[in-house]
Amino acid sequence: MDKIPAKHLIQKGRIVSTWSIWPVKERVSILRCFNSLEFSHRAEGCTGADRRGECRNCGQAGHQRKDYKNTSFCTTCKTAGHRADQIRCPGFRKLVNQARISSLASRG
Repeated sequence: MDKIPAKHLIQKGRIVSTWSIWPVKERVSILRCFNSLEFSHRAEGCTGADRRGECRNCGQAGHQRKDYKNTSFCTTCKTAGHRADQIRCPGFRKLVNQARISSLASRG
């Protein structure tokens, strides 16, 4: 999609048709380090703890996310029921909202 129509849809916040209304939000990308599993930086130059062997679903070693069958555990807010990279995490939601605000400000 061209940037001008996309910008217009994002500003309107919705698409309206005869029978439906769909919300429209800009998709933002949040950097995630695959060394420390933290956000806002990349593995290159990371000074955090090496957590490459830990599951991205629960933060424990010994298995990978694809093999994990139990409830997710957020390594950011230390809460069961969601992963650190899901919008249900208050910390991740804050990063996403900051990225959206930053994107809006940069577009003017």
